[in-house]
Amino acid sequence: MTRLAWGTAFLLDAGARVLMAYTLPVDSAPLLGVVLLIAALVIAQGAPTLLGRRSGQTLKRVSTATGIERASPL
Repeated sequence: MTRLAWGTAFLLDAGARVLMAYTLPVDSAPLLGVVLLIAALVIAQGAPTLLGRRSGQTLKRVSTATGIERASPL
């Protein structure tokens, strides 16, 4: 799910940047590009977090026999 969210977010970001490059004035495209990047990062990180909580797939810390902690589904 996380890979799908990140891949989709960056593909939409790339498409929106091409659209902005052809339609917006040269002065405003870089500023809106930064805003677009921040929005894409928030959405790409927020979607898996929200959907993971909703489905109940939370993780807990588990100590293994070697003493190394790892994340494990509940």
